[in-house]
Amino acid sequence: MAPDTSSRMSLRQLQAAMPPRVVLIEYAVSDTVSHAWIVTPHSRTFSSIPAGRQELAQLVLAATPPQADSGARAHLSRLLLEDAMPALAASDELVVIPDGPLVALPFGFLAGRDDRPLAGHLSIVLTPSAQSWRQATIRLAAHHRSSTSLLAIGNPRLDARVYPVLPDLPQADAEIAAVATHYAAPRLLLRGPSATVDAVVRGLATADVVHVAAHAVMNPWLTDASYIALAGPESPTLTASRVRTLGRLPARLVVLAACESGAGGRALFDSPLSLARAFLAAGVPAVVASLWPVSDRASRALFDVFHTEFSRSGDAARALQ
Repeated sequence: MAPDTSSRMSLRQLQAAMPPRVVLIEYAVSDTVSHAWIVTPHSRTFSSIPAGRQELAQLVLAATPPQADSGARAHLSRLLLEDAMPALAASDELVVIPDGPLVALPFGFLAGRDDRPLAGHLSIVLTPSAQSWRQATIRLAAHHRSSTSLLAIGNPRLDARVYPVLPDLPQADAEIAAVATHYAAPRLLLRGPSATVDAVVRGLATADVVHVAAHAVMNPWLTDASYIALAGPESPTLTASRVRTLGRLPARLVVLAACESGAGGRALFDSPLSLARAFLAAGVPAVVASLWPVSDRASRALFDVFHTEFSRSGDAARALQ
């Protein structure tokens, strides 16, 4: 067995392209046992994990909200990271290729050295494949931060007949206003009735940075039908499948500050084609998304800090630390 670096990139080529203090871990989950390939620029290690799909799924559900069981978190940390600890101790960034139930796991909260969360001392990136990660790093390097344009979507006015159970997001207007202060013009802010599907699609065609503060509705069984709820009559939704039809988007960052925007549904774990993955498939090199519901007040505070850091560094992973 070998890590999925694809026919276009050999393991040796991957290692040659890796920055010096980066560790890449690719997981493969099967019914009875799982595996990890731990790759650095100068080493590669194969690790067996004595847990299969069902056990890992149960641990992920127990470790993450709403259960947030500390024992499950500690057990997952040992299973998934124990063999990688020597490499992680000498690294600044962890790139993870998750599989099966691990796609719903926020690796940053696992215990690293001194039992501290990994996110406290490492930048963490999740990617569908090594090839995707390499392509994303190349594209990010090619961007010119001086020409940043912003598209921010906040609290679309929802038709109660179409969305009878989705509440108003009163903090979202303030959230996108705060985000806008971190970027020079051109800035397009779509809020209330102006946040229609057509307006959002037009904005996506030119924006370098996209921030969405709106409701996302996940379909765990048909993930391409997952959508962002927008303003306007007659099916005002931006679905994952629609995003995939937009061609190669120019954005270097998309932030989905929406409920469960990153997950493909908590009921099904395997390779969820969620909104986050749809934007990655459309060529966006960095997507920030949530795995579970987040209040609009907490989202506003978090992303004001995030955009402060990202507008300075251009590095989404580091801005999340």
